Amino acid sequence: MKKHHFPLILKSLAFLLIFFGLLFHISNVLRPEVTIQGNNERLGMLGIYAEPKNTIDVLYFGSSDATAFWSPFTAYEQTGFTSYTYGKSMMRASMFEDMLNEALKTQSPSLVIVSLRTILQSGDTVEEAALRSVTDSLPYSTLNRWKMIFRNHGKIVLSDNAIENEGTGEPTKSLFAEIPFYFDIMKYHDNWQHIWEGSYHYRGLGRFSSSTKGYFVGTGCVQQKRDPSVSQISKSMELSESAENALHALMQRADRDGFSILFVMPPYCESTEDRMRFNRAAELISEAGHMAIDFNDFWNEIGMDAENDFYDPGHANILGARKFTAFLTDYLSTHYDLPDRRTDPRYAAWQEGLENWHKTESDALRNTISKRKFVFEDDSFAGKE
Repeated sequence: MKKHHFPLILKSLAFLLIFFGLLFHISNVLRPEVTIQGNNERLGMLGIYAEPKNTIDVLYFGSSDATAFWSPFTAYEQTGFTSYTYGKSMMRASMFEDMLNEALKTQSPSLVIVSLRTILQSGDTVEEAALRSVTDSLPYSTLNRWKMIFRNHGKIVLSDNAIENEGTGEPTKSLFAEIPFYFDIMKYHDNWQHIWEGSYHYRGLGRFSSSTKGYFVGTGCVQQKRDPSVSQISKSMELSESAENALHALMQRADRDGFSILFVMPPYCESTEDRMRFNRAAELISEAGHMAIDFNDFWNEIGMDAENDFYDPGHANILGARKFTAFLTDYLSTHYDLPDRRTDPRYAAWQEGLENWHKTESDALRNTISKRKFVFEDDSFAGKE
């Protein structure tokens, strides 16, 4: 190669670095802001990057059936181990492996708890909104984001197709149609009108921390109907290929890295189909030498109340999350060797965070108690996202 080519090569590389650097930053800023009940799930998910490296003892992991049920500060105050609730609404089975890999880039928990409900409900196609819910919340440049999109190649049901076919459209086979998932500025390029000061937080990692450690603080009450006989069902039903693949991938990662993994179903008004799916998953998990627990079997022991402990069908409010977290924390303290960090000066930030959490919790309890026993007329969506 002739020497006079080197300046041109260097200039080209510099241009590409500047171009993609600007692209990543602008794309992160232009992504839409989604807030539910005052919770910004994207910030909760990204907050894990602000946690000091390898300081999380327990990773509670999953879709909204995880973020709505596990309160890290409740567990910390009770026994002293640190935890983080990591996940995003609408996260489907085919996204779990890459999401776990992303969390484990900066943390090495001794225990990973996987909330099963959304995995087991997942089919072998993925709605555009579900994939974007997760990929649009991950850092633009992380390799796991790109892997997740590629893993779902040929499975994505685009929004227009899903609407026209009442959610049962065929997945696109066009690689061209999938390009906007990789470069989401193609979808959000005209979102500049909605940029606000907080949008610039998304320019880089570690710019903010989650004051709830990823937990989604649910307020309000929706009265539900629960059928206790569902817990007696012993039959099972087959899972989708995506669901089985996700379970095996998560267990293989645990076996390879040597951390413990526990699969759970949170307490909610479980459907017959969900119980049968859980039974099949429990068989697969047991065969691989791991454990799965359906906490609907411990409804009374936990003290769950179908009238007061949910902010919508299937998702716990602050009352239900406190009960479930306390019960599961007791179980973990007797079955796993987890440290007590409450007197460790290296974890002083957790004590400070706990004081702030008490105010957040108090406000949430006040809002929730004032809305108790609101009757939800249609329970056909119980336990679904």
